[in-house]
Amino acid sequence: MTAEHYLGLTGARTMPTTALQLTQRAVNDLVELQAMGVVYGPAGSGKTFAWQTAVATVDVPVCAVQFPSRPSMLRVAQVLLGRLSGRIPKGSRFALSDELLDLLSERPRLVVVDEAQWLNRDCIEYVRHLHDDPATKFALLLVGGNGCWEVLEREAMLRSRLFRRVAFAPMSADAVLRVIPSYHQTSCTPASTPSCCCSSTTSSHTATSANGRRSPTPPNTCAKTATPRLTKRSHVPSSRCTTAARMLVDDVHVVTDAQDTLACARWFGRWHDLGRGRITVRLAPPATRRSVARDILRSLGKRLTLPESPGQTVDLWPLVEVWLAAEQVRHVFVLRAHLLDDDALERLLTACEAARAAPWLIVAAPAPPAEMMTVLDQVLLNPWGDSDLRSRIRTFEQTAADEGTPPKRRRVEEPRPWPLLPDDEFWSFRLTCDELLSDADFDRVDAEMLVGRMIALEWIERRASQQRSRTDALVVDELHGLLAGVCASAATPGQKLARLRGAQIALFLAGALVHIPANALSVLATNATAALDRRAATLLRGFASTHLAAAGALALASGQPPRHLQALNIDSLSDDVSQISGHGRLYPIPFYARGLIRAHRVTRGHQGAAASDPLFRAEQDPAQRISVAALQKMLVRVANATGLALNADLAQYGRGADHWPLEDFVSVELLETSRQR
Repeated sequence: MTAEHYLGLTGARTMPTTALQLTQRAVNDLVELQAMGVVYGPAGSGKTFAWQTAVATVDVPVCAVQFPSRPSMLRVAQVLLGRLSGRIPKGSRFALSDELLDLLSERPRLVVVDEAQWLNRDCIEYVRHLHDDPATKFALLLVGGNGCWEVLEREAMLRSRLFRRVAFAPMSADAVLRVIPSYHQTSCTPASTPSCCCSSTTSSHTATSANGRRSPTPPNTCAKTATPRLTKRSHVPSSRCTTAARMLVDDVHVVTDAQDTLACARWFGRWHDLGRGRITVRLAPPATRRSVARDILRSLGKRLTLPESPGQTVDLWPLVEVWLAAEQVRHVFVLRAHLLDDDALERLLTACEAARAAPWLIVAAPAPPAEMMTVLDQVLLNPWGDSDLRSRIRTFEQTAADEGTPPKRRRVEEPRPWPLLPDDEFWSFRLTCDELLSDADFDRVDAEMLVGRMIALEWIERRASQQRSRTDALVVDELHGLLAGVCASAATPGQKLARLRGAQIALFLAGALVHIPANALSVLATNATAALDRRAATLLRGFASTHLAAAGALALASGQPPRHLQALNIDSLSDDVSQISGHGRLYPIPFYARGLIRAHRVTRGHQGAAASDPLFRAEQDPAQRISVAALQKMLVRVANATGLALNADLAQYGRGADHWPLEDFVSVELLETSRQR
């Protein structure tokens, strides 16, 4: 992004004014710390030119957006997602928010919101929600003109979150006279035009970089000097956080944070540890019954953008109860709980009670709202200090069941995971990877594409040197063998996809159009099985559907093919889900993956299954055991969504050991130039 001088003036220089330098420093700090800041001032004072000049030097992608006056939250989500993804977003605000959170979590970036004073309270709350999510990796710069700071200052939630604040003001007459001679070679000097004070003040807007799109309003008199302010907020926990205990139902707490401080949000955010039975839920406004369920599932690690996620009309609260119980959650910290409506609050308390979890309602108000007090009948406000709050949590932790949590060990660096790749065809695959992936990940993908292309080029040259005349059918068979060789030494489906895309480019230039769907790549992993490590468990935890998460976890833990997993019963699992017996052997389940399997056992119990009933049932006939072919397809779907290599064992069903499974998915079209050869 390149800054433009006012009216596109050529030959103008960028003057290092105080406001410009402070903006540059503020932007650098925001990008480094992924923090939130604001640049504000009257129209024409150089704000736009300053932030455009500043962002030109940062080494992260910049997404600059501007919303219409008083936009809706849906409009904000649509504009942001459209600008980040390059496509026209469709769907409800909840679905777009899930995609937006996933996209903002992929890589560090800077998001600039111009004309921030046009945002209403709901939109400010929504943008803050995106930035506060611990998974997102973006810095946020709010830029606004007249009334911007007054709008933002009214929101207590922002005051403690603004890490940098730069105020612009018109330059003084003396400052203008010092700057203008160096701004442009045709500018007048103070000696030649001593009486141009007011017109020079107007020029101060151009000198501090008007952007060519807005016409500044000349002041009637020379403005006085105003020093730009740059402030840094302290992140020490505030003593204003107080707590109240609910007496009607055990272990329900209300924490009041009158100023909605970032320190309080971060303090409870640090308690998020699913392995120890604690989750922190960040509510997206407005906190309705359905949106709260989605927020809780996201806190449990669910990726609701996966193709296998529940539809928009499915009631998510039964899944919330299942996963809370399966993951053995003991504390549910709900930030900004004052947003909850009555229906959502009652459903939250019911789900926590069913899972035996203690809800903590963090309210950004001096006292809980009257509507909340109606639901939380017989609440006794009992103020606690920070030390009492920490002591209470530690005491509760000691008494809560924390089964299977091992002692702390030295952290072992895991290998860098292969990035998730787009499903673009070969003609746009590389360009999309360059836009979405980090530089390091793109270099890895580019190297694999080059390997695939070189293998294909060697095959093309070798075949040309043999000068054989082949029918189309024989050429297609040879291409299948080539593509199998391209994937032979690749370890993951992502590597195989990159190599195949490179081979497709070489083949297209040689006259063969090969179509390979990205969602068919997982079947290449039939002979290589990944381990059920922490990374694999995190990927599988992204499934909200319990049968998919359990199938993937069991396949990785045992390494067994579908025909063996199909024979498992509910009683094949031990009571604590620490091991599973199957095919005459016992397979251990790591403690961090037991919740994945426990959730499906809970679901089967809700379905009325007995201990001797099958663990996986048929979709069409719930009373019957799932077929091997159906379980095989299930594992393929899991591998598609996660990129994990699962033992789908496709060669065991009507195919020889040398049969390449992608033969059923790949289509080859020989172009006319190839046939003429």
